[in-house]
Amino acid sequence: MATNKSAAITTNEEMPTSGMGVSREQEIEMVIGAKYSIGAQIAILRQKEQKPEEYAAFFAFAEQVKAAVTAARAAEAAAQGAGEEAEGGE
Repeated sequence: MATNKSAAITTNEEMPTSGMGVSREQEIEMVIGAKYSIGAQIAILRQKEQKPEEYAAFFAFAEQVKAAVTAARAAEAAAQGAGEEAEGGE
């Protein structure tokens, strides 16, 4: 059911969205959607009881994406904050 385009998690390093005014939730949705179509996501959720392994893989991937996007955004914010401090001469 799921389209497995890549086993790697795409973060905003490969798909720069945080600087484009995209929310964290939208970025997570886009990354998950790059691997699992909406139809595949619905099917996995609908068949959660019948195919627990497939659901567990989807859930783990979604959690990894959330963590990666959150960490990437925090690192970006820290880098921007450090750059602003350096420009201010402090």
